[in-house]
Amino acid sequence: MVYHLLLWLTVCFWGVSFVATKVVVSVFPPFFAAILRFLLAWVFLWLFTRKRAYGKRKDLVLAGLWGVTLYFVFENLGLVYTLPTNAVLIISLVPLLNLLYLSLFRKQRLTILQISGAVIAFTGVCIVFLNGNIYLRLNPVGDLLIFGSAISWVFYTHYILRVEEEKSQKNGDALAVTRSITGWGTLFLIPFGALEHLIGRSQWSLQSLGWPFFIGLLFLSLCCSSVGYYLWNTAIRHLGSRYTTNALYLMPIITGVAEALILGSIPNRYTLIGAFFVLLGLYISEQKKMTEKGARSTE
Repeated sequence: MVYHLLLWLTVCFWGVSFVATKVVVSVFPPFFAAILRFLLAWVFLWLFTRKRAYGKRKDLVLAGLWGVTLYFVFENLGLVYTLPTNAVLIISLVPLLNLLYLSLFRKQRLTILQISGAVIAFTGVCIVFLNGNIYLRLNPVGDLLIFGSAISWVFYTHYILRVEEEKSQKNGDALAVTRSITGWGTLFLIPFGALEHLIGRSQWSLQSLGWPFFIGLLFLSLCCSSVGYYLWNTAIRHLGSRYTTNALYLMPIITGVAEALILGSIPNRYTLIGAFFVLLGLYISEQKKMTEKGARSTE
């Protein structure tokens, strides 16, 4: 139960992160803001642990590349060409893409309940963001970039699985794993930040800095990156990648609540209907797992 609560806390952090990111990138350009965010996250993690990370270096490097560098490069570039609505809907495909990955590459058998639950939950996300309008403006370049972001997160999740599978064979610290991944991801972001500077998109002014910016940056660095990535990795280790990625369906709901509390926008009936479908889909997709646990407990 503890790991479930920690996973939901992570989803809450990441749901609110869209609001915080909007504040930060209004001051700094996207790639520079990402570098600053993850550099501060690495410093926080370094202050808390100097221990050695477990797992093969290759897996840690690739996890940093997929989960930090490529995810945010694709997402930030994609949002230049497409609408946030499109982006959130495409990112919400991660649990479905994860099921496909498990079936094709890890040879895990998928059940009707898992597939139908995932489809119902994704339908709920669509209801929330289409807001009753059966209309989605396609932006091929931007949408493909955002899809690359979703693919990146699936690969990140499964490199974390590989790292966690090596835990029993090596001594090391879980927090150090997050520190190592964050460090590699930040390192790979630097060339993109340099390119952003060379093409003249890195202008900013000290006069634009204020408390909203600093609070947003600290929240993104400490809560969403340092703590969020650590809790996500922990959830994968204890709950599995399928259940963990399914939690991402709740992110749009959390974002809607955050906008209501911070920006004063009131959720409408489509938000509530969509939230119901998301929760129903998650419940259905976990039925087999819950039934198996109940059967074992009665033996």
